[in-house]
Amino acid sequence: MKRMSDANKISFLEFLLHSNTDPIIVKNWQGKFVFANQAVANLYGTTPEKMIGFADEDFTGNLEQGQFFLENVQRIMKAFKPELVYEDSTDANTGEVRHFVSHKIPFINPLNELNILVIAKDVTDITRLKINAEYNEKRLNYVLETTKEGVWDWNLVTNEVYHNTFWYQLTGLNEDRCAFEDFKNCIHPEDRHTVMQCLTECIENNKPYRVVFRLQHVNGSLIWVFDRGEIVQRDTEGRPTRMIGAIQDITQQKLDQAQIEKLAFYDPLTELPNRRLLQEHIELAIHYNHKTQTTSALLFLDLDNFKMLNDTHGHNLGDQLLIEVSKRLQTLVGDQHTVARFGGDEFVLIINELDFNQSVAYQQAILWSEKLHACFSESIPLNLNKLSTQHLTRIEYQITVSIGITLFNGEDHYEVDDLLKLADLALYRAKTDGRNRTVVFDPRMQEDLMQSQKMLQAFTHAIKNNEFELFYQPQYNKDHQVIGVEALIRWQKGKDLAGVEHYLSPIDFIPVAEETGLIIPLGDWVIEQACAQLAQWQQDPAFENLVVSVNISAKQLAQADFSDKLLAAVSAYKINSRQLKLEITESCLLQNVSDLINKLLKIKEYGFKISLDDFGTGYSSLSYLKRLPVDEIKIDRSFVRDIMTDESDAIMVKAIIDLSRNFGLEVIAEGVETSEQLDRLIEFGCAFFQGYYFNKPLKLSELNNLILT
Repeated sequence: MKRMSDANKISFLEFLLHSNTDPIIVKNWQGKFVFANQAVANLYGTTPEKMIGFADEDFTGNLEQGQFFLENVQRIMKAFKPELVYEDSTDANTGEVRHFVSHKIPFINPLNELNILVIAKDVTDITRLKINAEYNEKRLNYVLETTKEGVWDWNLVTNEVYHNTFWYQLTGLNEDRCAFEDFKNCIHPEDRHTVMQCLTECIENNKPYRVVFRLQHVNGSLIWVFDRGEIVQRDTEGRPTRMIGAIQDITQQKLDQAQIEKLAFYDPLTELPNRRLLQEHIELAIHYNHKTQTTSALLFLDLDNFKMLNDTHGHNLGDQLLIEVSKRLQTLVGDQHTVARFGGDEFVLIINELDFNQSVAYQQAILWSEKLHACFSESIPLNLNKLSTQHLTRIEYQITVSIGITLFNGEDHYEVDDLLKLADLALYRAKTDGRNRTVVFDPRMQEDLMQSQKMLQAFTHAIKNNEFELFYQPQYNKDHQVIGVEALIRWQKGKDLAGVEHYLSPIDFIPVAEETGLIIPLGDWVIEQACAQLAQWQQDPAFENLVVSVNISAKQLAQADFSDKLLAAVSAYKINSRQLKLEITESCLLQNVSDLINKLLKIKEYGFKISLDDFGTGYSSLSYLKRLPVDEIKIDRSFVRDIMTDESDAIMVKAIIDLSRNFGLEVIAEGVETSEQLDRLIEFGCAFFQGYYFNKPLKLSELNNLILT
């Protein structure tokens, strides 16, 4: 091999130094570059030749960094010992700070000058990985120590377990007691088998480990926990060797869940099962009856006149009563049967294990109802808080109950809602029959219900198709002059083969309308039609002074917008409000009397006349008569009918007329059918009359003919 010349050796050496990707430099005592390879020049954005005689800060602009480099190389040259230095340098092209490990070797050059050789290794990427790893480790440790979960790392081979701080707080154990057996001993004995079974399924069958159980602290307290984990490591043969998981305290969640379930399934006032839980109990009873060949009784119970207690003494006393009733019911039926609060003042009992024979079960159910009536034969003590004295007054409150019963045995194929409806239907019959009694459902009640439903459907159809018509019964003074009419609704049912129109009497459909709430749109229709007719009559001198009376139901009057709708109808037809008389019945007095009076006063301000219909048959009293802003009393036909044969009725009618005169009220007697009745009423001082003696209710055309002739 041919030997290289000294010049070639130098050129070859320079080539090697410049080809090296690691920075290689030589500096003098002043920190100036004596030599720099291409890697350094690239870092500083220049050429090796241009770096000679200059310092680092001349290229980076970083004086602080340049001062560090100078002090560092001078210290090493002064000590004259090689040294490994971790340092940063700035990339002049990007301004990025790069990290280096620099091997610095001081030496004397041929000119007997002190220099230093620096061979640097760029470790920026490695340093960043190390910094990130250290940061992630710190962050992980922070999370593990601050999280509200007990983290565990279980070595399945050695049975050793690592735990974070919170795990020790949950269990009360310390680091000396951290083996798996220590954890196992903390599990509540009743839950231990379940937990171990879940762990075994996870380890042997790779199923998810998710389990809720009770954990016993070393101080004896119990908490509910949710523990979860998974296999994270296996050996070469696939056997699990490591499992990691976390345990969480869910005691509060359990308490919240229990509270939610209580609110969802139990009545907050009485703490009895509510309607939702009752339905589940009925379903269970149906299945049990089918399985055991037994019968159950569903008893629907309602407190009679409960509303009166609330209205008289307030809801606080009503709540007291409901609580005491629930206690008595629970004491009576025990744990074998169900007592539930259905809503308001209604309770439902499920009496189980009655005889499969329906006749025997019927008698057993009746015996239970008799026990219930006897249970409430004794008064219930209640605490009445008198605001005037700020003292509690104990009162003895007497109540009665109405009960509806239906029987079921699992083979009658009734749904839960059906059974409740049947018992409710029997309860309704018990209340309409006079209250404080028991009625057992009879299929004939179902037939009546179906007829009512058919009537309801037909009624709804009739409203939509304008099948109703107003008839008018004239009202007279003692000189037999027509002074007004009462508008009476009739339901057109078509014509027979002879072409005669047939009408359904109000007695056949008004109760259905009242019960279903359809009385409200029907009442609105009556007012609308009456106003429209008055508008026509006011254009004719023969009719212009006629007063039209319309019947207003209690439900209609109770509507918040009743007054507004009434005024809107009058305004729309531009009629004189003084010619529209509103007849209210005494059942309206069952509402809040103060609200009723305020509403009637507002109506009277617009000129309407108020008539109290069926006076003497219901809830009227002198105190009501004194307060109610009525203009007229209407004597009920039941008193007029026997005025000639029953002295008590005659006395009653005379008293009503005298009373009305004293109050400055007009009086009209309805149901006048004979001249003798008319003469007696005139003798008593009655001035206005209505009845078949004069006219039956007339179609509009018939009324027009009557007045015009």
